[in-house]
Amino acid sequence: SIYTRIWCVYEAFLAYESNKLIYTARNPIARFWRRILFILFFWALGFFLACVSQVALPAGTCQLVGSSLMLGAMVPSLYALTSWHLDRVRIANRVGAMAFGFVGGLFGTGWSELPSILGLKREPICFLVSSWCCGMAFAASEADVLWGEAARLESDQLRLGYTGCLEDAHASVPQDKADILQEIDSLGLKSEVEHAVEVLMRAGMSTPRLRRVTRHGVDVYGAGMWSAMPLMLLGCTVILEPLENIFTKDEDICIGIWWWAPFLFLSMGCAGFVLFLLQGPDQKGFAAAVAGKCACFTYLAVILVGACGGSRMLPTSVSQCGLDIVGAVFVGPLVLIMMLIGLEGFAAIPTLGPAIVRLVLPGDGGCLHSMSGWFALAAHADDSSDPEDSASPVSSATGD
Repeated sequence: SIYTRIWCVYEAFLAYESNKLIYTARNPIARFWRRILFILFFWALGFFLACVSQVALPAGTCQLVGSSLMLGAMVPSLYALTSWHLDRVRIANRVGAMAFGFVGGLFGTGWSELPSILGLKREPICFLVSSWCCGMAFAASEADVLWGEAARLESDQLRLGYTGCLEDAHASVPQDKADILQEIDSLGLKSEVEHAVEVLMRAGMSTPRLRRVTRHGVDVYGAGMWSAMPLMLLGCTVILEPLENIFTKDEDICIGIWWWAPFLFLSMGCAGFVLFLLQGPDQKGFAAAVAGKCACFTYLAVILVGACGGSRMLPTSVSQCGLDIVGAVFVGPLVLIMMLIGLEGFAAIPTLGPAIVRLVLPGDGGCLHSMSGWFALAAHADDSSDPEDSASPVSSATGD
């Protein structure tokens, strides 16, 4: 670890004292784009198998298989969003991409019609575009896996030989170590600097906001990284879906009193993307996780309701516009409100807030050390002397 060297510790101290953003260095990922394209190969393979099945299998069998895959493909989507078992997520990416490729090849080419049991009416081109976007989402998930592996390697390297205590850092000149530790102790910042380094190892960056969040007992593991897959799913759900309904030629979709639903849902989706771009670097991980999980769970719920026959109990104008109505009335406002409250805002809510943060952020299975000692230390800290009231421009306190 670089923090076994006293001068790197001193850099961390200066960054903390100056209220800077501390982040870890990143190494280039070998064969990054080749691995991403490999996921798209699985989508293409599923598309090819769907085309072959049109010739080799009866139409009814193709419809049954395609409908089952349309529902089953949501399982790897949810797993990729919620799990940090990277090896298993990599398998889910391949399975999910192939399944959506099959769905796109079956219903997106116009050769087969989607069974009415799902309660959906869509133009073939809409299925094809949606299928491709879902394939891109799994490619984005593969990028998240590669970034996650790199982040864990960085964290392991930072922990190698690091005891969590500044006094254990080494120096080639003993007097340098004595002077640096004396300066840190004179300001009473020893525990705070150790805490800042620990947050850096957990979150991938250390900011005043993330350090305040940990004082509420929240594990910020991975909070410094935002995932690409949730944003892709958000785009599929809150932009592509309402656009399809706005420009569809089917007169039964989003008519009557519900004509406004796709327009409002689309507006909220665009607002969500703008809000994400405006978030600070330590807020983007939470915002992306909120958007992706809400979008995916909503889409799955609407599909399952249709599959269970719920759409046949509703007027056609409602059943064919269900996702837009739910999104415009409930999901869109929920995502925007959660983004505005943010990670620190939820962490400050007694009892319920930290539980929501733990539900949204992936956390870690336990391979890294617990931060309970830092939480206990911070709980007794004097908040009135907290120097972390505002953030300064970004600075790196890491070495090679």
